[in-house]
Amino acid sequence: MEAELTLEQYVAQEAWRTATLPRCPEHPEGGCGFCRWGRYRRKEPVECWIARFYCPKRGVTFSLLPDFLAARMPGTLEQVQQAAQAVEQFEQGKAVLEQAAERLRPADEQVQAVELRSAVEWMKRRHRGMVAGLSAVVIALPGLFSGCAATIEAFTARLGKETVLTELRRVAAEHLAEIPTPVGFMPGGGVRQQSKRNRR
Repeated sequence: MEAELTLEQYVAQEAWRTATLPRCPEHPEGGCGFCRWGRYRRKEPVECWIARFYCPKRGVTFSLLPDFLAARMPGTLEQVQQAAQAVEQFEQGKAVLEQAAERLRPADEQVQAVELRSAVEWMKRRHRGMVAGLSAVVIALPGLFSGCAATIEAFTARLGKETVLTELRRVAAEHLAEIPTPVGFMPGGGVRQQSKRNRR
């Protein structure tokens, strides 16, 4: 039975130890030598591990990234959404971007930022990734999102839920390989990531 885990539950239960991918995404018929390939560490927002599998035939790994984590970007999808919403509000004249950047950027990353504009760019990167992801979702699922603007506000209204990016991992599950990171898992390098439905 599928079950939703929070980041805290995922860490407390060490869910990466039991995470499983029953078949190779590239060779569902089998015969490629698909096998577990250890794990790797994510340090943000708290330290946790991600299970990894390997396809010898293709020479690629697949990481079982929990639905709440951003792909190829530190932190959670909730943090990405908060940053993207702040940029949207700034563009509408409803927020001061610098104040939002100081409030939202993780403290340990702020140490690395020599000036405030680095924190602002941190937010804008997440906003750009979110816009690209939402635009791809509109194309992939026109029956659900035709005419929907690539904004958190528009998708919240369409989905009826506030956790837009996490919800899209479920709604657009079959299209995540075609949706850019951090929302989807469109390949940008040698490691491809598959969304994991956390199981108890």
